[in-house]
Amino acid sequence: MRRPAFRRVTWLPLVLLLLLSLTGVQPAYAASITVDSTADIVADDGACSLREAISNANTDSAMFSSTGECAAGSGEDAITIPAGTYTSTPETDN
Repeated sequence: MRRPAFRRVTWLPLVLLLLLSLTGVQPAYAASITVDSTADIVADDGACSLREAISNANTDSAMFSSTGECAAGSGEDAITIPAGTYTSTPETDN
């Protein structure tokens, strides 16, 4: 007696799904970094400047760990910049 064709085919997607779940692939999560200082400064001062936020997003890490500092970047981050005047000066190598 032959098995119906649909029974032979239905196990294949289930096996593939199980194998994919065992690979350990983790989804990438983005960080949300909120700027709360208009100062163009990189300092462990309890504030998150735009320069610090960009650096954290680019390096997927946190420059400082004090309360109020920018969150660490992670993947494709979103930087929230409130209204204000942000004056940036180029960094110079000495």
